Amino acid sequence: RLRYSETTMKYVEFNIPAVRGMQAGRAIYTAMCPIRLLPKLFPVAVDDSTSDAHQSFRRANAARVREIATEIVEHRDDFHIATVTVSVEHDVRFVATENARTKLPIVGELFIPLAARLTILDGLHRIYGLQRALSKCPALADDSIAMLIHVDPDGLRRGQLFSDAKRHERSTARSRRIAFDERDEFARLTRDMIAAVPVFANAIEMEKTAISNRSRKL
Repeated sequence: RLRYSETTMKYVEFNIPAVRGMQAGRAIYTAMCPIRLLPKLFPVAVDDSTSDAHQSFRRANAARVREIATEIVEHRDDFHIATVTVSVEHDVRFVATENARTKLPIVGELFIPLAARLTILDGLHRIYGLQRALSKCPALADDSIAMLIHVDPDGLRRGQLFSDAKRHERSTARSRRIAFDERDEFARLTRDMIAAVPVFANAIEMEKTAISNRSRKL
């Protein structure tokens, strides 16, 4: 749900349902952001770079954006997008629901000024990919993506927030993606063959992409 409210003629804000928690003594918010709102919050330039309306610490890879968009459109009824993380460089308001004021975490609505500067800390290609998919499949507009929101009014913690978000990031080995991908026909065939041929039992390396020269696995 999204609606706009105007407290003064010069102060316009939007609000989204959110849950407030605490991390390192600071409030953090988890919100369900409608996909239709992404182009307004994170406008994309013609060359798929970030616009002046927001910032990111990395430049978007256009090929990766297209790949994500294609995957979403082709699997409209069965796609999954991980949570994205952003920071808001502005003061925000949080209004707890009446029956949630004494509970932690607290459920309510987060009010963010339209003038706030947003920085993508994690999920740049997912956000751009969803926008591209939305242009091809308008029915995605009412779907949502989970968004973790850090409030950084003066922008001084933006760099550290990005560093912390990426500090322990590890890329999943392609072999593990193949091992669990139900959409890839070749992956299914490979798994079925391994299961059906007795000599392959416990003889195939299913996790690592590279195999040590001392390994007895195939």
